[in-house]
Amino acid sequence: MKHLIILLLLFSCFKQSNAQNKSKGFYETGQLRYSYRYVKGHLEGITKEFYINGKLHYDWNYVHDTLQGITKEYADDGSYNEWKYANGILVEGRGYYKDGKLRDYYGFVNGNRKGKSCRFYPEGDTMVVWNYENEVILSAYGLYPTGELQFKYNYVGSHLQDTTYEFNTNGKLIRKWYYNNTGDAEFMLDIFEDGRMKAYTKYSGGQANGMATEYNLDGIKKYEYNYVSGSLEGKTREYYTTGILKMEWNYSGNKLNGISTLYNENGKKIYEYTYKDNVLHGKTIQYDLNGNALNFWIYKDGVLK
Repeated sequence: MKHLIILLLLFSCFKQSNAQNKSKGFYETGQLRYSYRYVKGHLEGITKEFYINGKLHYDWNYVHDTLQGITKEYADDGSYNEWKYANGILVEGRGYYKDGKLRDYYGFVNGNRKGKSCRFYPEGDTMVVWNYENEVILSAYGLYPTGELQFKYNYVGSHLQDTTYEFNTNGKLIRKWYYNNTGDAEFMLDIFEDGRMKAYTKYSGGQANGMATEYNLDGIKKYEYNYVSGSLEGKTREYYTTGILKMEWNYSGNKLNGISTLYNENGKKIYEYTYKDNVLHGKTIQYDLNGNALNFWIYKDGVLK
């Protein structure tokens, strides 16, 4: 009888160990990477994944291989997300700052983002509102902490399209972006508070390309820039308020290189500067009003010789 009891106990322990077990994985350093809990071959309860530094990354909750209830996702900085599942379908998402205050809210229908999703400032005021339909962004707007409209974006197929608007804290329109039907910006307008154009910049491939022009409050051209793939290339020009050329810089690879020239208000050249990689390098020449050289200085790597 005694031997029978022992055999029954051993059988019970063996059966339980096969019914419930954990699977663990490790980084090459030996640090725990994940810990999964199985019951009869199915994921059950809390499973965990870790960063290589040992901090918790994911905290999943399973019922018979199906996500159920709250799953938590932790960032390395202490902020985290909570994803709510019902029978494996995502129904709600929330993000939190590391102090536990609500940062984001995401609405889902049948596992797809739909309706309003929001981001909040740490103080609790709304920062950004996105409008979704089946995971596709339709529109978005942003607010300053004081509640004034900061920007308004339009989307088609989750791509920015048509005109987007940016405002200052006084509610004045200060910038417009124009997007084509592939979501690429074509040009940007900066605007003074009174509605007049401040600057015009052409874009392609997501970067400034071509001529950009900046104006003063009187509508007179102030600067001209030439961009290639977001970098200043060739001539950049500055003008006096009379419209006469004041300064002409030469850029290569987004740095001052070669000769730059300063003119007086009558359009006469009065200085030439030679640059290499943004510092004076070579001759700097001063001219009289008749175009004759008056003085010159020699620089090397920005140092007067």
